Amino acid sequence: VMNEQRKVIYQLRREILSDQENLGLVKGMIEDVSEMLLAAYRPGHKTPIEQWPWKEMAKSFQATFNTNKEISDDECLKEFDNDIDKYFAVTALELLEQKLSQYDEEQIKIAAREILLSTFDQFWKDHLLAMDHVKEGINLRAYAQKDPLTEYKRESFNLFEEMRSQIKKAIVEN
Repeated sequence: VMNEQRKVIYQLRREILSDQENLGLVKGMIEDVSEMLLAAYRPGHKTPIEQWPWKEMAKSFQATFNTNKEISDDECLKEFDNDIDKYFAVTALELLEQKLSQYDEEQIKIAAREILLSTFDQFWKDHLLAMDHVKEGINLRAYAQKDPLTEYKRESFNLFEEMRSQIKKAIVEN
């Protein structure tokens, strides 16, 4: 389990160090984070967009993407034909482009690489510690008539996916 997770992280680190598509990686993370943000506020099916919690969504959008830009259902309706997923993603990507336009391309590459690497490394170290804690207590699952190996795989997968989500959010916020 740990070896497979290590392969994924080390492959990502190699790609980041090669400086090929770091901005593309960040843009993909922005889209993923905007989807996660919407998922947290998405009401039940068939709820009109005007009835969504726009004040809370706007505050969360501003905090996540580090901006003062106001988002609204009117703008979503007028410019994006009520496609709220596209509205959040496009707005966030436009904010990134505005911020990056103020800097030299070489500075952007260096900053992106450093932010990506330091964030991945920190979260990976935290994940390794969490995995050690899971290993220590996993044998207790046998008392509950559960297979410790299966439980370890399930918990480690959940921890890994949570780490990936947290990495995306941390990078976007930075």
